[in-house]
Amino acid sequence: KVGVVLKAEKHPDADSLLIMQVDLGDGDVRQIVSGISRSYTCGQMIGKHIVVISNLKPAVIRGVESQGMLLAGKNDDLVGVVEVNGLKPGTKIS
Repeated sequence: KVGVVLKAEKHPDADSLLIMQVDLGDGDVRQIVSGISRSYTCGQMIGKHIVVISNLKPAVIRGVESQGMLLAGKNDDLVGVVEVNGLKPGTKIS
């Protein structure tokens, strides 16, 4: 699904992790923990329309619950989050 990042903060105990609040539409806001902080700042993530895998069981990552996963690519140390600008939160991706 498409999600828009509402809030992002660094994980207090992990340099590479960001904790984000992501709106998936219809009042469904999920917390997602992702290892992208070496490529993106919190400010760069806020407002991005991203692809979220939302049908996963919650997982605890370094003591913080993650309720989904974002789609990104990686080339060596560079991580690129998949953006889908113009699509509304909750739009299904196929």
